[in-house]
Amino acid sequence: LFYPLAFDRSYSILDYLAYEGTGNGQANPHASPTVFFLDYDRQENAQESLEREYLGLYRRHRSAGGEGERNPLLAAVPEPQRILLNFRELASTYPQRILFRTIRGDESLSPNRLRIAADPPRSFFGNIVYLREELENLASNGWKIYIFAESPNQALRIGEILKDVNVEIFPLNLSSGFALPELKIIVIQENEIFGRRRHIPKSVKHAKSAVIDTFVELNPGDYVVHVNYGIGQFKGIERVRTLGNERDYIKLEYAEEETVFIPIEQVNLVQRYIGSEGENPRLDRLGSKSWENRKNKVKKSVEDIAQRLIDLYSRRKAARGFPFPKDGEWQTSFEAAFPYEETDDQLTVIAEIKADMEKPVPMDRLVCGDVGYGKTEVSMRAAFKAVMGGKQVAFLAPTTILAEQHFDTLTERFSKFPVRIAQLSRFVSPAEQKKTLARVATGDVDILVGTHRIIQK
Repeated sequence: LFYPLAFDRSYSILDYLAYEGTGNGQANPHASPTVFFLDYDRQENAQESLEREYLGLYRRHRSAGGEGERNPLLAAVPEPQRILLNFRELASTYPQRILFRTIRGDESLSPNRLRIAADPPRSFFGNIVYLREELENLASNGWKIYIFAESPNQALRIGEILKDVNVEIFPLNLSSGFALPELKIIVIQENEIFGRRRHIPKSVKHAKSAVIDTFVELNPGDYVVHVNYGIGQFKGIERVRTLGNERDYIKLEYAEEETVFIPIEQVNLVQRYIGSEGENPRLDRLGSKSWENRKNKVKKSVEDIAQRLIDLYSRRKAARGFPFPKDGEWQTSFEAAFPYEETDDQLTVIAEIKADMEKPVPMDRLVCGDVGYGKTEVSMRAAFKAVMGGKQVAFLAPTTILAEQHFDTLTERFSKFPVRIAQLSRFVSPAEQKKTLARVATGDVDILVGTHRIIQK
């Protein structure tokens, strides 16, 4: 709004482009077209809407400020013609620099219009070999190749796949690609490489919780454990006045209805009781040795377990494992074909698993996660890495239904890669099971999906 106070009129980019190529500081209204507004009706509606809204603002300020040329309110809000660019006037001033007509159908092209021949996007259906061959051929013929990925991680993966090809990759979302043969430019969108569009879920941040974040999650009567007093019942928060000061205390009740008040700032000493579902624990009695005896017993058990774990891990560390090779082009292509955006936790776990697999010691890792959090994809990437390292993989499922689902998932996920997958469960006939086991023995199966039948003799 302060712009008109310093300048007599508004300027557009066309005022600067109009001097291009004249060499004498004079405008060149007959230069080649620069700006196009092909949707004329939409541009017209936008112009009218802008003029209407600003005119209403101007009139309100004029009404509030009264009449008079010296009124500061009127000076602060310039007249519409001093601040609004009129697109219709621009079109008449620079007839060769800006076009407003919508080109419909087979209208004859006039010299004032620019025609650009564009080809529809290409699809490679996940065939990385075909992709590389096509792009190398285009690059050798002088084409400029631009690839748009839907995330920075995906851009890095595609860059790894095409590291020897002269392409430019951008982490920007694009609806579809196209080719301009006359200009030798091709634009490829990520889903045209892998045959499907990636789905990017919204990232959800989960804060790390303390032992008890808030007593809103506790109800009176819930069982809790205090580090020093043992198992008691939470009775609520009470405000107690002592020595002229009021403080909040956690009220806990123990055996024989004895009560303890814990200062609220000592909440870290209290934990929710976790025991067998449906069974109420026995409350500890204040002043007795039972709680201390149980703590000492647990402490000794923990020390025994720790000693056994130390012995186990020392033997595991000394054992010789199989160091899988680092990720190659196939692994990068397989991961890039994943149709979703990985979560931060997925990427962390995948990187840690692959790092473990590349070490010359046996891997000992348990991945936990809720339903739908991407554990199957993590395991499939580890399985793919194992197969690329020349090993066979057993994909064990707890139920026959889940084994069937995993078999279908793996078959679809690995369909564009040279990985042979078979199933072993009661859904498979005995004759087929026998054939499958023979194929496994001869190395004709890379990944075997099934229930405990896999490990039975």
